[in-house]
Amino acid sequence: MKTEERLLHHARCLMWVRGYSAVSLREVCRAADVDASMVKRHFGSKRGLFEATLEGAFDLPVFETNDIAVLKENILTFIENFKPEENVPTVLWLIIMNASDPEVGEIVRAGQYEHMQRPLERIVGSPTQAAYFLSVLMATTLAETTLKLPGIAERGSAAYRAQLSHMMDAALSCPTSERPLR
Repeated sequence: MKTEERLLHHARCLMWVRGYSAVSLREVCRAADVDASMVKRHFGSKRGLFEATLEGAFDLPVFETNDIAVLKENILTFIENFKPEENVPTVLWLIIMNASDPEVGEIVRAGQYEHMQRPLERIVGSPTQAAYFLSVLMATTLAETTLKLPGIAERGSAAYRAQLSHMMDAALSCPTSERPLR
């Protein structure tokens, strides 16, 4: 791996899991086995390095539809077939650990909104239902991977698919007071 790739890999592994502010640049450089001057050379700063980790992070093909049924199927299929890159956290972890960060939270929230929330709003027709829908996906991830709740079926099973499908339907059926976007 080239120096730049090693820095990006280790920045994702550390900053996306523990949060931008909780990780020092020295720590990233140590993990990548490079001198700190390489960050300045390739990215300008710690923030520049973090911003580089965001490139393409929010580009999820599941949102490339205008049909709710297709969206749900895309998400179910994506989750069932998802094979995480070893030791690299997902975009949901990036959001969970960095959206409230005082230094980078705004850019994380903006990326999430532009590439996830806005497409969901367009597809489902309601900012509220889109927010509920995304909340289901994030909560399911936490319940399954962090809390390891026994009531969540095994990923890839028919029961898991049914559970997630039911939760997505519930999010989409919540009443809203806003007028539809469509």
